[in-house]
Amino acid sequence: MDTPSGHSQPSALQDAFALAQRHRADGRPADAEAVLRPLITARPDLVPVWTALAQVLLAQDKPDAEQAFRRALALQPDLAEALAGLAGTAQRAGRYAAAAAAYRRTVGLRPDWLEGWRALGLLSGLIGDGESAIEGLRRSTGQGPHQPVRLSDLHCALSSLDALAGRRPPCPGPLNILYRISDGGYPKPKIAGKRTCLRNFLRMVAPLPGRMSVVADNCRDETVAMIEQEAAAYFGQPDAVRIHRTSLGNGPSWIYARDLALAQDDAEPVYFIEDDYLHLPGAGTTLLEGLERADYVSLYDHADKYKAPAFGGNPVVSHGGEVTRLILTASSHWKFTTSTTMTFAVRVGTLRQDKPLFDRYTSSRHPDDFAVFVNLVSRGRTVLTTVPGRSTHGEPALLSPLVDWTAVAAAAGNPVE
Repeated sequence: MDTPSGHSQPSALQDAFALAQRHRADGRPADAEAVLRPLITARPDLVPVWTALAQVLLAQDKPDAEQAFRRALALQPDLAEALAGLAGTAQRAGRYAAAAAAYRRTVGLRPDWLEGWRALGLLSGLIGDGESAIEGLRRSTGQGPHQPVRLSDLHCALSSLDALAGRRPPCPGPLNILYRISDGGYPKPKIAGKRTCLRNFLRMVAPLPGRMSVVADNCRDETVAMIEQEAAAYFGQPDAVRIHRTSLGNGPSWIYARDLALAQDDAEPVYFIEDDYLHLPGAGTTLLEGLERADYVSLYDHADKYKAPAFGGNPVVSHGGEVTRLILTASSHWKFTTSTTMTFAVRVGTLRQDKPLFDRYTSSRHPDDFAVFVNLVSRGRTVLTTVPGRSTHGEPALLSPLVDWTAVAAAAGNPVE
């Protein structure tokens, strides 16, 4: 240990400091503190003593640890070890913005400190700084600033803020519906036909008259007549649903529906729904609850997120499930997730901001829903799905788990009275 003038300290001082370090290494911080206190009194100008004292105080959860770190930094402002300790004290006290700022200074001095980058990423997500969250988590891999982020880390970090009540304004509704239906595409086995899915949707989501538009893409006259019949039977009045007949294909018809949504005010909630989904009662209310907690919301609990990729599972899932955060609203549990399908709810303002990404990944013949949502999460958006699912895709192999969807379909197969 050297003095500021460079001369060696007396042997007794060095021996005492070494004893304190041994106590600390042996897991005896109180004994280390007892040795360090007299050293500080004798030599308050020694940075290593202040730093060591701060560390043993922090190990005992003592509030004066922060002041000790600050004393060390007053003597040596660029001391990474003290900055890291200061970040830790702020984090323990719940002062997350201050902790993130201290970690930012620390990794600026020690860019090889991977744990510091990870802490910066997680804390930045907690305080809503998406760009710093992404940067920190990327740098924590040790493979450079452009390394792809582990999505499980990122969406947990970003969801930390969304999991706190009051983060988002209320979303009382009503929902605006963009329902896409088509007679084109590739026929696949489904547990319910288009009429059954539409009838179930009207009963379970309960849209209001004038709040539902149907994009009927490449539909026969018989299909359009079916839509009109079901809508009239449900609403009890003609013209409650606006039908837009198009001949665009899957991706372009979604863009068409998206542009209809963008004509509305930013605060409006919209639900994009495809023609092969079933819902459970109260689905509309549940969607609005979700939009108060995340950017994008789906009621579909993907079956492929409980399988390994080798068995047809989602490519970012391992060990039989997702690393996630679970939250509770008035009617459902939810999990933050990394992707969903083109059936989802969102506020118009969010959709408007994300228009370039949707243009990039959904305007081709087949929308790449996985790519669009992975990229949205990578840019700081959050995605919620209900657990268990309150909706399902109609393919038998992809049904939301733990619900008898065949019975749900059968109930909707009965004529509307």
